[in-house]
Amino acid sequence: MNRLRELKENLGLRQIDVSNATRIDQKTLSNYETGKTNPDSYALISLANFFNVSIDYIVGRTEISLFNREDVSKKIDSIKKDLDNIKRYLEGKSVKIGRFQNSPKKERAILPFLFISYRYPLTALALKPQLEF
Repeated sequence: MNRLRELKENLGLRQIDVSNATRIDQKTLSNYETGKTNPDSYALISLANFFNVSIDYIVGRTEISLFNREDVSKKIDSIKKDLDNIKRYLEGKSVKIGRFQNSPKKERAILPFLFISYRYPLTALALKPQLEF
């Protein structure tokens, strides 16, 4: 859980500071940081709330840190672009999303991505590089 160490150090905090704020034992936090143990759901929620990031960010499923304004701004621009493409797609216009170029054969593959993009845009951004249409 190097992300925890990174978040803590970026704020200039010590383990005891995070421990006091989250009510997670300092030794337990140390174990999370060194990878000896993994946080349970309660600890993940507490840590995500404290650091103002997603659980996905803490566990390494995404590079999107809600803590970094510049990162968030770039991701919002990317979401806007994807949403514009989705709108064009729904209007029957030609679009390209990643390697996907709309065609009847591939249309079924893009529909789940469109739903995820609309309902969970940050998750869609994390999944987008993994999708092949």
